[in-house]
Amino acid sequence: GWNPTRGHWTVENGALASDGASGDASRIASKEAFGNCEVVFQLKIEQGVHLEFQVLNYRWYFTVPRRQAADWKECKAIIRGNNATFSVGGEAIRAEDADSPKHSQESGSISFYTPRVTKVLIKEIRIRPLKP
Repeated sequence: GWNPTRGHWTVENGALASDGASGDASRIASKEAFGNCEVVFQLKIEQGVHLEFQVLNYRWYFTVPRRQAADWKECKAIIRGNNATFSVGGEAIRAEDADSPKHSQESGSISFYTPRVTKVLIKEIRIRPLKP
């Protein structure tokens, strides 16, 4: 399941939707913690600048600009040990590493974050555990 921690989230036609209506940033996090895993989902950014995909309680994050997901795109992340990769429509996105001792845990939530006045749709989220 998912836990909205900021902003306003709804379900639209089977997709998680952050509408940006509140004018604030929005964030929704998995209720479950994940370690080594593969995450695949469909993303569409209808309005705003970007979406930030965060893994392991923000140990790594990936910024997806609107231009890369103005139409539905498949996003795929692989998190294994000290490595994380992410792609949008098959194109690699560089990982940003929080590089902090407090972010060195081996498992944590998966989150979607949007800056204010951003509308995103996220659907078909699949999370598969991986062996180390």
